[in-house]
Amino acid sequence: MRYDLVTTTYLPGQANAAAQEAAANPAPGLAGYWLTEIGTLNQTVELWSQPRPAGEGAGQVAQTSWPLTAVVGPTPPLVTGGVYELRHYRMRRGMTQAWVGIFTAALPARQQYSRIVGLFASDEGEEDRVVHIWCYADLNTRAAARANALKDPIWKDFLATTRAQSMVVRQEVSILLPAGHSPLA
Repeated sequence: MRYDLVTTTYLPGQANAAAQEAAANPAPGLAGYWLTEIGTLNQTVELWSQPRPAGEGAGQVAQTSWPLTAVVGPTPPLVTGGVYELRHYRMRRGMTQAWVGIFTAALPARQQYSRIVGLFASDEGEEDRVVHIWCYADLNTRAAARANALKDPIWKDFLATTRAQSMVVRQEVSILLPAGHSPLA
């Protein structure tokens, strides 16, 4: 299924107002709605299962939208609330599908430590991108899960293989808090 991941940057103090406006005017197709907490601040991150309704919010500075195909999920998290980790990778040209194959093969091992909420990738012919979303009860739980995964031989193999092939060109990580109206909360 196709999804749009929309990141909107606002002037300081305006992202919360945008979230309140979105909550007051729900639109069909919203799969997730978060506010950045760590990373670039004053942003909303929205996941849509159908085109996002047009509209420009007060204080909006910039917006990016990436069409992606769901590979895994989205799956409701095991915890309510919590913190979400959004990992956005820019892949080396033509490497997206190969990386996804290696990742999904190693995913059962990784999910022993935390469950993925969603894995999304660009389709062939589009700009090479991968996005995955994780949910944790808190940042300490995230740190413990990541530390344990790094000890797992299958996960270590995945990292070594993808790094040896230089599949990922750039990684961005944001820590997000779910807005009250987010279906994935």
